[in-house]
Amino acid sequence: MSGDKPSYLDGVSSATTNDKPAYASQATNQQQDDKPGYADVAVSQSGQSTNNQPSYAAGAVQSSAQTMGQATSSGSNAAQPPSDTSSNPGYANIATGTQEQPSDPIPEENVHTEKPIEDSEEQKVVQEKVEDVEDVPLPPDEIDNRKALIIGINYSEIKGAQLSGCLNDAYRVKEFLSLTRNFELDNIRMLTDDNKNFALPTKDNILEGMKWLVDGAQEGDSMFFHYSGHGGQQEDETGMEEDGLDETILPVDFQTSGQITDDTIHDILVRPLPAGVRMTAIFDSCHSQTAMDLPYVYHAEESEYKTAHKKNDGGVIGRHVALKKHFFNPKKVVKHIKDEVDHQKTKHERRRRCEEENTSKALVMMIAGCRDDQTSSDTTFQGEATGAMSYAFSKVLSRDPDQTWKSLIREMRDLLHKGDKEFEQMPQLSMGRPVDPELKVLF
Repeated sequence: MSGDKPSYLDGVSSATTNDKPAYASQATNQQQDDKPGYADVAVSQSGQSTNNQPSYAAGAVQSSAQTMGQATSSGSNAAQPPSDTSSNPGYANIATGTQEQPSDPIPEENVHTEKPIEDSEEQKVVQEKVEDVEDVPLPPDEIDNRKALIIGINYSEIKGAQLSGCLNDAYRVKEFLSLTRNFELDNIRMLTDDNKNFALPTKDNILEGMKWLVDGAQEGDSMFFHYSGHGGQQEDETGMEEDGLDETILPVDFQTSGQITDDTIHDILVRPLPAGVRMTAIFDSCHSQTAMDLPYVYHAEESEYKTAHKKNDGGVIGRHVALKKHFFNPKKVVKHIKDEVDHQKTKHERRRRCEEENTSKALVMMIAGCRDDQTSSDTTFQGEATGAMSYAFSKVLSRDPDQTWKSLIREMRDLLHKGDKEFEQMPQLSMGRPVDPELKVLF
């Protein structure tokens, strides 16, 4: 953890221009720009929050109407999709590109240069958002009860959809939780497709497992959810998604039972949770940035990761590249201006709605394998198949368990980007309520 600089939160609104699922190799997700109304905003680090809880200092918050990337892999790039998907309109694209390179050296120490930003009027907006939930206490540091649901699916019986590292991810996370985080084995439920655990990860079993995880949750409890498998998209019916698509995870029987949408995941794992509860969720799957439809997405301030939360699509200039040809045509210029105003209004309305409907009282923290427009790698480390993000998550915390959420996501990015393999995927941190990313990682 470096420096006493302000940290930043912001909301990301990702969108595709397609009205149907697009495969990962064709991803065209349009991320929002850092335009007026989207600027990173810092909150003063001075001051105390109530109930002896950590201050909300340093968190700039912007909500988002969240949509995300599309189909595929587990925290992993996978095999090719079946050649005939006509009978599977919801089939997720299975991204190729498994990297079989030597193991990454683990950087023991990295120096990060961070830039402070000047105070701005947007601070007042951020402070108001923080104050709205400041009277809702954060969970106590002492955890009373722990439960975990771990899902790993290699899809070994589905031609063209097989993954290699998801089962290993599940077993590694189980060992990590039981040996280092005081999770009792009786309170860890495993759903894997190797027939060796509680049950197969069918749609019904996953939904039942999610309900089991949050059942009876009360102040002082900690829930942990880990999913390693394919991700997908299907048509959004709520109007919440800018690209018109819900993000999904794919149970082992998705071909007959369908996918599980981000709306369903949020409704089961987030919405029922009371204040004082912790929910930590890990999605090692492609295009997973908004798999829980959480309103707040962390924006790093380190120069190397300043735009890590979004795809560089040219922003407002990219949306209006044709304006160069129409510059001397007043009617065309007016139309471009109107289109941009409409775009911003719609984006802000979806963002407002997402914040209003999906902000949680519980402390919900989610780490995703990659950005909306990216895939997550199914790779090998030290000769063992694994999802790259799952490996980074457990490796960083095993090496140094005393992490904040800010330092954890930064070190995971460093591990994946600064080793020999130089992964392109960018792990993401999202939150159910605006909190200081310097908050200590506890679960």
